Amino acid sequence: SASGSVVTSNTVTVRNTAPTLASASITPAAPTRSSTLTCTPSGASDADGDGVSYTYAWTVDGVASGTASTLAGPFSAGEVAVCTVTPTDGTDAGAPVSASVTVTNTPPGVSSVTLSPGTVYTNDTLTASVVASDADGDTVSLAYRWTVNGVAVAATGSTLSGATYFSRGDSVAVT
Repeated sequence: SASGSVVTSNTVTVRNTAPTLASASITPAAPTRSSTLTCTPSGASDADGDGVSYTYAWTVDGVASGTASTLAGPFSAGEVAVCTVTPTDGTDAGAPVSASVTVTNTPPGVSSVTLSPGTVYTNDTLTASVVASDADGDTVSLAYRWTVNGVAVAATGSTLSGATYFSRGDSVAVT
């Protein structure tokens, strides 16, 4: 039957909600010395419907190492690379999310194997000269597999004696 007086409340301003990020991952999962690491965020959302972008911070064994989505080596075996991704909507930054990988050992490589002497006689000793390297700087040890006419023989060192293992006309190889 009667209306009371109008009362106006205090004014509030709706603020921006910071974006969220579910996770981050690094590829490759088992990097080696010369890998390029890629950090990929996933599961970003923003309650206000704003677009989400990212900032990146890399560390390698705790030392700041980069601010891009990728990080290139060289790395050393055993180092731990961590990527921290922070979502932002242009107004506020959300909680950072991190991922890490441990750098694995790079296998050594053999670039050449040469048998000498070049002309071989029945009583000669063949010697395998190997050029091998390891990108991580580790000491390389070698294992030899000798074959005569395609059949493996018992010798496992860098030399093969003709007096014991081969005769005129035989085909000798080492792996």
